[in-house]
Amino acid sequence: MYKYLLILRYLRKRRIAWWSLAAVTLCTTMVLVVFSVMGGWLRQYREVYRGMSGDIAIRSDGWTGFEHYEKVLGRLREDPDVQAATPVIQTFALFRIGRGSPRGIQVWGLRDDVREVNRWAESLHLRKDRRSGLFDLRDDIAYRDYVPPGLAEFADRWDGMIVGVGVVGLRRGLKQEPRRPEVLYRLPVRLTLLPINPGGSIVDVKDKVEASFWVVDDSHTQAGIYDANVVYVAFDKLQKMLDMEGRTSQVQVRLRSGADLYAARDRIEKMVSAVFLEEGFGLEDGIPRVQTWMEANAEFIGAVERERLMVTILFGIISVVAIVLIFCIFYMIVKEKTRDIGILKSVGASDAGVAGVFVGYGAALGIVGAAAGLLLGWLIVRNINELHDWVARTFNVEIYRAETYIFDSIPSRMDPTEAAVIVTIAVVASVAGSLIPAWMAARMQPVESLRSE
Repeated sequence: MYKYLLILRYLRKRRIAWWSLAAVTLCTTMVLVVFSVMGGWLRQYREVYRGMSGDIAIRSDGWTGFEHYEKVLGRLREDPDVQAATPVIQTFALFRIGRGSPRGIQVWGLRDDVREVNRWAESLHLRKDRRSGLFDLRDDIAYRDYVPPGLAEFADRWDGMIVGVGVVGLRRGLKQEPRRPEVLYRLPVRLTLLPINPGGSIVDVKDKVEASFWVVDDSHTQAGIYDANVVYVAFDKLQKMLDMEGRTSQVQVRLRSGADLYAARDRIEKMVSAVFLEEGFGLEDGIPRVQTWMEANAEFIGAVERERLMVTILFGIISVVAIVLIFCIFYMIVKEKTRDIGILKSVGASDAGVAGVFVGYGAALGIVGAAAGLLLGWLIVRNINELHDWVARTFNVEIYRAETYIFDSIPSRMDPTEAAVIVTIAVVASVAGSLIPAWMAARMQPVESLRSE
């Protein structure tokens, strides 16, 4: 009992030890925030990319696409592990809305069945639950009223387009819902493309293809790499504009729940090779590659994970300061409390009991400091986007830019497992810092301790 009473007394009275408490709190907070942001960013990247690309992608190396995708789709439907598959065309174009300036963007051609393969449809504002006709014009808008008289008869024949919220400047601050002015759906969009022939060469600029569209919805994936750079049109329309009849850029595949990702990849790869060999292609002709979503991003994800490891090592070195600080403070306390140690031993306290007082004191500081750091770290992570917006408004400094860091908000989710590990390490580090002073206190002899006083 005396050990607990002394530990509580030292916690209340020994204010110099509060510096150790503050060091543990700050180190815990610092590591939690950095791990939550970097780890959350990596998790979010994986979720978003997989949500936009499906489990497996069959793609060619260039922008010309590949043939026989319908035959590939037919074979995929026969695979018991394949739930759905859809072709996707990706290309570049000049985009101009209303009387604005043209800008370069990426264009994706999608089919309605894309919702069966990836989660892109969940990012839509108006047509999230629509099963078909994603690019159909809206029935509640008289489009001919918003074009010059000479174009009125064609206005209702233009196709629909879905834009990323950043393409037309709808995005606001971090984690804020985009503005969606109604005028957006009444401005014509002009898209200019340069078709690419099967040989890979671009046609003459004089033969550029232009088409007009109406914005029928917007996509907010919360990833700036898509929201600020991509517009979406019907697959058949884009295929025709690019003169890619019978070709596609890639085929995205979704597997059934529980399917082995890599076994399915190997099986699909053999199937694709068989299809192209049946069509007279040789291995030197460039058979499309088959990759899992992880393989497609292995280099990028690996780089981020290495950076995270490096940051972990750096913060580990910094956190050693807290251990050294605890050691120094406890050493001073042991030297100062020589009389108390002598009295304890003279009334029968064992060496282990005396050491237990200081080890328990270190553990108590670690538990309180780690708990305070956990609470402070959670508050910072939970409100990190609001804190960023406040700093940006107050000091006119924008630290986080969606165009640079891909996502339009800072990841704000703390992983419970990581938090538990960090808190445990903080407590263990505090105990480690108290071990040598505790050992010194245990070795003191009662007579020598009292004589020194």
